[in-house]
Amino acid sequence: MEIEKIKNLVTEILQKMTVEFSKITVEEKESFLYVNVESSEAPLLIGREGKNLDALQNILKLMLFKNFPEKKFFLILDVENFRKRKQEQILEIARERAEAVRATRATQVLPPMNPFLRRLVHLELTKKEFADLATDSFGEGDSRRIRIVWKGESGSDF
Repeated sequence: MEIEKIKNLVTEILQKMTVEFSKITVEEKESFLYVNVESSEAPLLIGREGKNLDALQNILKLMLFKNFPEKKFFLILDVENFRKRKQEQILEIARERAEAVRATRATQVLPPMNPFLRRLVHLELTKKEFADLATDSFGEGDSRRIRIVWKGESGSDF
């Protein structure tokens, strides 16, 4: 994909919104596109709990699919690394809760999160160092959560 063309699309969106920004970076890794916007108006772009950012990401996805119909990719739009920080926070909470499960053998439940963050947590807790634990998701819609369960030393008790 043409990185400059993607930057131009993001610039176009932000200019039409009359939002000031200082820098747009685009990284392409495998089939992922990571776009980060640096802006003095970050709170406006992010919105409450990232709702504006989600909407902007959807608009940008539509524009990219229209401009690059032959390409398959996953887009992650970020502002001032908001999503990146949130992902790191969620993974840290998941690791802390995993340690609590090990210490108490009691199931731990994480707060509700979107499908992307749940997937990150599931992937993190399937690493070899967490072989004694299992995860599953439960709930509906925005209330969907992850449960962390003790499997035992051999990992066969779940």
